[in-house]
Amino acid sequence: VDVEGQENAVIRSALLADHLPSVIEIENNRREDTWASFISEHGYKCILVMDAHVEIWCKQEIAPTVDLIASALSI
Repeated sequence: VDVEGQENAVIRSALLADHLPSVIEIENNRREDTWASFISEHGYKCILVMDAHVEIWCKQEIAPTVDLIASALSI
């Protein structure tokens, strides 16, 4: 999600939709965390932060698999 400061609104509306993505990438240039608890409450876990502003979130049920893959790749 790279929507130039509108991440909070986009994430909130997307997580109220019928289809939830397994993985979400968020460009968080402003280091906002107003939506982090909301996305966590909807079953997501932040699994990776790259370059201090790109965050990768995945559904809790696939987090162990993603963690295992990331570990194997030394990410």
